Amino acid sequence: RLEPLDEEIFLAQLGARAKVLNPGFQAAVRWVVQRHSTRPEMAPTRYTGGPLHDCEKFKVVCSEGFDAEVIAAPVKLLHRMRQKLHRFAPSDPNYVWPLAANILDPVRSTVVCDGAQSMVEVARWFLECGDTPEGSLRVCSVENMFAMDRGEVPDGNRDLKLCMVFQDASSRLSIIGEVQINDRSLFDLKCKMHMLYMVKHASAPEAIHGGEGPA
Repeated sequence: RLEPLDEEIFLAQLGARAKVLNPGFQAAVRWVVQRHSTRPEMAPTRYTGGPLHDCEKFKVVCSEGFDAEVIAAPVKLLHRMRQKLHRFAPSDPNYVWPLAANILDPVRSTVVCDGAQSMVEVARWFLECGDTPEGSLRVCSVENMFAMDRGEVPDGNRDLKLCMVFQDASSRLSIIGEVQINDRSLFDLKCKMHMLYMVKHASAPEAIHGGEGPA
């Protein structure tokens, strides 16, 4: 009999599914932004510096008059998923078993643009999105970190987080992933502060190393 905190089997399943579906999820996110571009899709470059170092980056010149960068964050590591489980322990009033069901960002992508107006416009693209060549991509929840009080944002990360249900067109497998929409100046600051974030949330000193992108 599985106990409520015996989560390894669910984490393993979630991690395996994330690895399988991540390429399609990233391509679907790029498609949503690229369809508003004034130019053909540009060849990817690599993000340099910070926790997203060497991640694939696509620059999009949008017809709405601003530039956006789409950065494919890595699949969330299992040790980071384990750290998150402590937030959803049975003492939490919103506790749901299995706890791994509360992890909504096993696959992640980041869109960086300039200013609030651009961020709202990009969010609208995803809210209106449905089917993409890679599969369906639909918003299931929105978290506006700008609307929260300071005490509700202990890490100080101000962005828009969209949880998206992605269903792969070929396999029909589904997963919930996260699209972060960031202001460029705040995103640069978030990257510089990420080591402090890792220290704060690490369950042990060895968990600090091998950090991943802003989460």
